[in-house]
Amino acid sequence: MMNRIAVLLLACVACASLARAESNLGAPVVGVTRDSLGQLRQVYGVAGNFVLRDAIIETALNWAFDGKGGLVKTYAELLTLDRAGKVTGRRAMPRGSAILSAGAAFFPATSELWLIGKHPDRQIRIEPDALGGDVVALGTPDGRSAPLAVCRANHVWLVLVDVTSNAITRETLASGLIGDQGCAGALLWIEGNFLLARARDLIIQTAAGDERHLPFAGGAHGAQAAMHRAGDHWVQVEGEGAPPLLVLVTSDGEKSYRLPSVEPRP
Repeated sequence: MMNRIAVLLLACVACASLARAESNLGAPVVGVTRDSLGQLRQVYGVAGNFVLRDAIIETALNWAFDGKGGLVKTYAELLTLDRAGKVTGRRAMPRGSAILSAGAAFFPATSELWLIGKHPDRQIRIEPDALGGDVVALGTPDGRSAPLAVCRANHVWLVLVDVTSNAITRETLASGLIGDQGCAGALLWIEGNFLLARARDLIIQTAAGDERHLPFAGGAHGAQAAMHRAGDHWVQVEGEGAPPLLVLVTSDGEKSYRLPSVEPRP
């Protein structure tokens, strides 16, 4: 009898361990976010119930992740991420700032556009005079062309670059608030939709031209917020002095969630 009970207990322990392992393996990946200490982390769970995993990178200056992969800028390197948010490659890069999408990087200091991801990697230089302004956001390249949002005289222009000839093939003024105010905040261009983070609200302009507003608590002294693509339908909004937000953006609307706090290491 005692042997039978012991066997049953061992079986229960094994089942519990297997259930925990399956639970961890099956936990949905929300995306990749930067915590309040500046560390880049994988985020698991569901909306409003997030779990932050160990840091991928201790210091991430900029990043973009779309659920299939992404890019991260550190002080000295450009890193590539896979769909699980793990580092798969490291590249030396030009100094200075970088504008990122999940599959492209633009370096203002050298006016170089790097295409990285699904299509063969390519590095092209775009003449600054042809751009006629500052690149502030990147769309999704398709292997033949790359869309850029460029600030010219305080207005946002949408510029299409042929990645074979490096020539600009189309230029149009962005419509609505994005065209008029997109140079005054952090701008993201995601599958034809624009998101503009200002000091106290997020403007969402759909590909159809509809505009919605999502207010959030402003940062210190009304400083402009920063914004990064964090997942398939997720963006992270960071206001100076305010806890970082994850915002779920869908065709039905938007909803914001606070990230779990992280304590500094002793």
